[in-house]
Amino acid sequence: MNRREFVKSSMALAGTAAVFNLCSAEGFAAESKNTSGTAKEGTKKMSNKCMVVFFSWSGNTRFAAETIAEKADADLFEITAAKPYPSDFQKCCDEAGPECRGKKDRPINPIDGLDLAKYDVVFVGSPNWWGTLAPPVRTWVLQNRAALKGKTVCLFQTHGGGGMQSLGRDFAEAVGDGATVLAPKAFSGRSIKNSVKELESFAASVLAAAGRSAGNCQTDVFKTSSGKEVVLTAIKHASMRIQYDGLEIQVDPVAEYAPATDYSAFPKADVILVTHEHFDHFDRDAIAALRKDATEVIANPAVQKMLGFGVAMTNGDSRATVKGIKLDAVPAYNTTPGHTQFHPKGRDNGYVLTIDGLRIYIAGDTEDIPEMANLKDIDVAFLPCNQPYTMTPEQVAEAARTIKPKVLFPYHYSQTPVKRVAELLAGSGIDVRIRNYQ
Repeated sequence: MNRREFVKSSMALAGTAAVFNLCSAEGFAAESKNTSGTAKEGTKKMSNKCMVVFFSWSGNTRFAAETIAEKADADLFEITAAKPYPSDFQKCCDEAGPECRGKKDRPINPIDGLDLAKYDVVFVGSPNWWGTLAPPVRTWVLQNRAALKGKTVCLFQTHGGGGMQSLGRDFAEAVGDGATVLAPKAFSGRSIKNSVKELESFAASVLAAAGRSAGNCQTDVFKTSSGKEVVLTAIKHASMRIQYDGLEIQVDPVAEYAPATDYSAFPKADVILVTHEHFDHFDRDAIAALRKDATEVIANPAVQKMLGFGVAMTNGDSRATVKGIKLDAVPAYNTTPGHTQFHPKGRDNGYVLTIDGLRIYIAGDTEDIPEMANLKDIDVAFLPCNQPYTMTPEQVAEAARTIKPKVLFPYHYSQTPVKRVAELLAGSGIDVRIRNYQ
């Protein structure tokens, strides 16, 4: 049975009783958690394979699962207990309560047609039972722990007023190391049929987090000195996303510059960096879509003044941001006669991020300026490549020889024949990676 047939046949069962929720007031902070300890440095492209698996007793989790599957164009699978729970509420409580309090497994039936190897993104749905996962869900996750490695996994749950409680933490522990576990989401069972927009927004945010937004974004993974992962996602042109230890960092987010990007589908950012005020780097609407109360918006003084909020950094400034990430603002400007009006000296920023020992240089719009000689121990460099506004391939190659990064991403390249950079740096020992930064 395909997903659409499943949805059609099961609609009559959706939303029958209030979700089963007898639980304590234990809290859980819904942070993104990357538990992957096996991913290696490299690049990947999502293959657009997404699935939703769920267990439902009252019908509320079923409704949520069907809505998410429809929005995500995902295959839908149901977890069923080998011995079904009683349909009577009190009898179900008497039977399931001891299992939940003891975090015991519940034998489940095999799921016909489910091959986890086919999927990159896995949504898992559970009701909140006594503040934790329903036992059949826990059983399914533990049975498939090895198969979930390397995948993006996210929990959604329905509740009768208890909220998230310990479900997110218990889910992440059950999944274990080797998967990317995104922030879980709780939905009230009492209003689930009125929560379609929220369910669809959740589905979109998970797909964005998994790298399936903005045309199958290319993603590169690097390890810090302590073995944590830094994930760099190419959105377009000068726009990129950096993920580290549950943090979301967006650089020069711009919605309308082609291809259009729906930033409301991305998780809210912890840090937003803006290099300068040109339309292909600065977009108020994109910032608004990504911003939350605690977001640090850091920009050059001109952008900070235009926004009326955030932190202004000038060339030479340094500051510590979230989780001890060090940020240095460095010069970015034109030097070629007749081009200096595009990016005058002293106005715009490039940035160097030091993330647990990993040093990333995002140059902004610049040419191969003398100050690049002061940049030391750069692991990853982003250098712009489109004259007359930034650099020619020859200038990028010269700048790379000065900086000596381990990995170079030419970006902001428009119609420039950027493969020429790789040709010029052949044999240099610099790993030149061409990504979708046109």
